[in-house]
Amino acid sequence: MIYRQRTDTLTKMEGFNNSLTNHSNNSGHAESIVEIAKRTSFVLVILLGIFGNVFVIILATKYTVRRNLSHLIINMAVSDTLFLVAAFLVPLSWISNKKLTIKSEVFCRCLSFLWHTTVRVSLITLLVISIERFRATKNTLLRARNYTLKQRMTVLGFCWLVPMLFAAFTAYAELSCLEEKTRKSLTPAFLVHEILVVLCCCVIFALGILTTKRLSRLRPNPHLNEEQQKARARRTKAAARMVLTSVFLYSCCCLPLLIFNALYYVQTSIPSVDIIDANIDRASLNFIINGLLLVVNSCFSPLIYIVFLPDFKEAAKKVLFRGRETQNQAPNGENSIEMQPAPNRERTGQNLSQVVANHN
Repeated sequence: MIYRQRTDTLTKMEGFNNSLTNHSNNSGHAESIVEIAKRTSFVLVILLGIFGNVFVIILATKYTVRRNLSHLIINMAVSDTLFLVAAFLVPLSWISNKKLTIKSEVFCRCLSFLWHTTVRVSLITLLVISIERFRATKNTLLRARNYTLKQRMTVLGFCWLVPMLFAAFTAYAELSCLEEKTRKSLTPAFLVHEILVVLCCCVIFALGILTTKRLSRLRPNPHLNEEQQKARARRTKAAARMVLTSVFLYSCCCLPLLIFNALYYVQTSIPSVDIIDANIDRASLNFIINGLLLVVNSCFSPLIYIVFLPDFKEAAKKVLFRGRETQNQAPNGENSIEMQPAPNRERTGQNLSQVVANHN
């Protein structure tokens, strides 16, 4: 009887262990599928964003009139492309399932510098565009003069130099040789950076709204006719809407990261304050706010340029629907030739006899 009870108990234990093993295998298999899907979708989004930004660069260089705005759009597209490349290389070990790892510390520092630089270039460029549009609508709608080469290099250099300063500071603060006390002393500088980013977004919003309001009560320009004034007002309003939409997308994608960084800096400075839950899934949160959202911002930016800017919209239509237009034009051309009325032979003969009579 005792032996039978032991046998039944062992049988139940074996069944329980087998069920646990099957459950762990199934959960591990499901987990691997989720990870593969996450990696694949992340890579596809990055590739789509790179394609979109390269497409915008081609449109701006070959199919649109070179204005100041075109150069600034190219600048933002280049920075977004470089950011997407950095966003692909930073988690390369995770994307390749630890098959590809870059162990060079110099390369990692350079990659971090590139990431922190390119993530802010678009914001500074949007600030430059909003200031220019605001100045152009001061009293009358003025046409901005095209940059000289020196002015263009100065503006583009400013858009890159400001983010580079913070990226250099971040690369220094992340050095492994720094003591914990020194790293904590740098926390106020990071907080100042987060505040400046928020203020920059607020300034861009304010300038965009003021520019849109100014367009409704501008004085007529005596050097332009009514159609030219309306066309220029439409272009300025389209640029202002593009800036507002871009900075709204940027704010939505960057605000979670800024809030989390601010809370993290406060908790680092004051350890007694428990702000961030210790049981939070840091890996998933970091993937969403530090990777996916910023990648989504760089992917949707080309779509905003094409939708809101008439020059880019027309250029995109020409490039994307060129084959369809040629197919439509060929049958129309044939029909136009075939449907032309045949010449009247009697009338032709009469005209010829009149010419001969007049000659005689």
